[in-house]
Order: sequence, then structure tokens, then C-alpha cells
Amino acid sequence: GRPMTTVKEQRQRDIHLDFIGVIAMLFVISIHAQWDFEAPLFCSAFFKSLFFTANGLFFLISGRFALIFKEDDLDPASSYRSFYWKKFCSLVIPLFFYSALIMVYYYYCDPNKHLSDITGFFKDLFWIILPSSTARYTWFIYSLIGFMLTAPFISIMFNKMSVTSLKLFFYIAVGFEIVSIILFDYLLRSPFPVHTWPFVGWYFYFLCGYIINRLDVFHQKKIVFIIIGLICLLITTGMVMYTEGLDGIHDNSPIYLFTCIGLYLLLESVPMFKPMGKIATFIADHSYAVYLIHVEMLLFIRSFLPASNPISWIACVL
Repeated sequence: GRPMTTVKEQRQRDIHLDFIGVIAMLFVISIHAQWDFEAPLFCSAFFKSLFFTANGLFFLISGRFALIFKEDDLDPASSYRSFYWKKFCSLVIPLFFYSALIMVYYYYCDPNKHLSDITGFFKDLFWIILPSSTARYTWFIYSLIGFMLTAPFISIMFNKMSVTSLKLFFYIAVGFEIVSIILFDYLLRSPFPVHTWPFVGWYFYFLCGYIINRLDVFHQKKIVFIIIGLICLLITTGMVMYTEGLDGIHDNSPIYLFTCIGLYLLLESVPMFKPMGKIATFIADHSYAVYLIHVEMLLFIRSFLPASNPISWIACVL
């Protein structure tokens, strides 16, 4: 395991996680802002690959925080009640609140809608919250809720594992993904039946948040993983350029996993001065609210400021 850290060291690490969350949020908004100007092929593919690390970074951070659950020996049930209640308050209640706020805005702007129509309002609210009703960005939240439901049990199991067994788990999981995704899906073009493998895709990113924090190898050889991450980012950029993109290249690919891990470790190493840390913490504390309303805000801003050139696109994002 990792050596014990002081409160000051732990807080410094938390500030870095806040900073990573802010960068990930900026990347999400950059993706959804969708520039309308022509850009060189390499630049377009590179920044697209860089911005799409947002999902991986978010899941890494989420796993880092969630998989520290400890069961109370005297009252185990209270531990689970407390954990799930906190997650309900931090994930589910804001989802309903900001969805209702967005619906009020739509009703206000639509001359055919009236806020006095309570039944219609809640019917529309129900459909906008349902994850299956739209291909909206809220998919992330429902995935995260599912991961959080398993977090206490996975946390207990992982904490019981030795460093050696945790390393072995990481190597086996990555190896399985390399065989199933790179060899079969990308090279042989023969889909490998991996749907029953429980540690594939975003869930493995979630677990890696804990693994990176606990295993010393990621911190002792940080520069190696950062370089590997950069190489993997360039590989992904090339694949996007010359194959017009591949399904899952920004999602389940183990190449992209190492891109996200490398960037995570790089951002964790950025010197954080006090004013910078305060800003990062402030934005991170409100990042979930930003996530829930940013698309509507972008639609509103784009009606005044189309992203037709790099400067106006940056202004839209900001």
C-alpha cells in the first residue's frame, strides 16, 4: 500500500483532483461547443482526442473518491445508508432540480407552452430525465449512479487485496482488453464476445481511479506513464485522421485508457499556487451544476455568438 499522508498533503492532493475536474469540465464544454471553422486535419484530430479524455478523467476521479468506503464494524447498515444517501443528494437531487430549471426555461421561451399546465410540465420533465428518451449528455450520470451502487462492495474487496494481487488484476484486465478490442475488433475485425467480462470500458476507468492512487508504480514511474500517455494520444490522433474515426476509440480502447492515465498523472503534477487552488476548488464545487446546464447555456450563447472562428469558439467555451 501507499504510505500514510498528512492532512496537508491529502488536501494538496484533493486540490489537484479539483484541478483535474475543472480541466475535464472545460474539455466537455469544448466538445459540445462544436466549432464551425475549418482547422488543419492534425489539429482537429489531436484536439478532439485530447478533449474526449474528459470522460475518462471524470471516471478516474469518481473512482478515486468513491472507492474509499469503509464499513462500520459495529453498525454496517449505517455505513451503507450514509454512503447511498450522500450519493443520492449529490447526484440524483441535482439532476431533478436542474432538469426542472431547464424545463421552466423552455416553457418560458416556447409560446405554445404554459407553466400553468402542471400536468404537461411534469410529463415533459419525466421524458427529459429519462436516459432512454434522448441521446443527451446525461448518459454519464446514469453510468455513474450504477457504478456508485457497486462502490461499497468493490471498495471492501479491493482494500482486502494485496499490492501484488491488485497489480495482477490491472495487468489481466488491460491484457484482456488489448486482446478483445485491439486484436479482434480493430485488427481482425471480428467482434470478440466480451459483454460478460465485468471490467471493461468506463467501469474499468472508474476502478483505475482507486488503483492509480494505491499502487506506488504509477507515482514512482510517473514520467514513464506520462510519456506513454502522450504516445497513446498521438496514436489515437493518427487513427482518427486516417480512418475517419473508429467506434469506441475514445471510449473503451486500452490505448485511450493510458492516454487518460498519463494526462491524469500530468495534471496531478502541476504546481498549485494558493489563488489557483482556490479557484479550482470553487469551480470544482459547482462543476456538477455546470455539467447539468452547460448544453442549454451553449445553445443560448450560440444564438448571439456562433463559433465560426477560433476566437469566438473560445469565447463560447468560456
